[in-house]
Amino acid sequence: INDIRLKITNISCYFSRKSNDYTSVLIQGSGTYSIESVLNSCIPKNNNEKLLIIINGKYGERLKIIAEKLSINIIILEYLETEKIKIEDIKLLINENNIKYLAMVHHETSTGQLNDIEKIGEILKKHNITFILDSMSAFGAVEIDMYNNNIDFLISSSNKCLEGVPGFSFVICNKEKLINCKYSTSLCLDLLDQWNNFEKTGQFRFTPPTHSLIAFNEALNEYELEGGIINRKNRYLSNYKILKKGMEDIGFKSFLKDDLQGYFITSFLYLDDNKFNFDEFYNFLKSNGFIIYPGKTTNIPSFRIGNIGKIYNKDILNILKCIKNYINQDYTNLNLNKQKN
Repeated sequence: INDIRLKITNISCYFSRKSNDYTSVLIQGSGTYSIESVLNSCIPKNNNEKLLIIINGKYGERLKIIAEKLSINIIILEYLETEKIKIEDIKLLINENNIKYLAMVHHETSTGQLNDIEKIGEILKKHNITFILDSMSAFGAVEIDMYNNNIDFLISSSNKCLEGVPGFSFVICNKEKLINCKYSTSLCLDLLDQWNNFEKTGQFRFTPPTHSLIAFNEALNEYELEGGIINRKNRYLSNYKILKKGMEDIGFKSFLKDDLQGYFITSFLYLDDNKFNFDEFYNFLKSNGFIIYPGKTTNIPSFRIGNIGKIYNKDILNILKCIKNYINQDYTNLNLNKQKN
């Protein structure tokens, strides 16, 4: 377990070489468990010190829901799902309020937007504001510099870009900030107590997610063999470029502008065609061995295709071929039962 913790920490400090300043804490459960653990453990409740939450998607909204249930004093900076976070808005709120913490999503999985964390980190350092980053679906395949980006708590999980299986999540912590995380009202989600126990015994306080840990250790070995962050990023980026061009050639338009789009998950608008039925489209792809994400946006009909995991160029080309076959048919009269995997 401690070997896994060290490897995770080293990934987060790959560019700064400041791993001695950071440590990793594993939490049983999905990424949301670790998010709640950080907010619950590191921020006082019913206090004048405020948490600024930036929202431009469903997972930013989740941060708000968790903070509200914990009775944390929050300020919300919210954007449309297609909008870019504006640095000037953050500066204004910091100047007008007693903000001591900021929480945001790095890669908003609900749309595929990759938010700019470098400029935000610079502002937070000037004002000595604790930076909490949900990097669930970006960590491991994008250049993240914990030290130079002034990130105090980075949250991710065993699946996603590190390609393990679900079962636990983790928090990479600034040690100096972690030792002051004494506000937890939860036994299971006490981040500091969990870390102290790892440091003393090398074990979880409660039943460990054994099978997920074994799978994750193998995933980390494969990660290193592939070439770590750089090569993992390049594979996903190549997948994305092929997918985007192929979908545009078929007739689908991207949900986001290019300057907002990440290369992990890509959202596409429904075809501007009254005959297009997403349920039929989804079932056709599923019957041919491809599972895609329904859109999570509220007002704009869209769907998402992932570029991460054990996915290579050939897989992207295969789903593009399947989508093209669907579009070229009279898809209002498809007999889906005849499609074979």
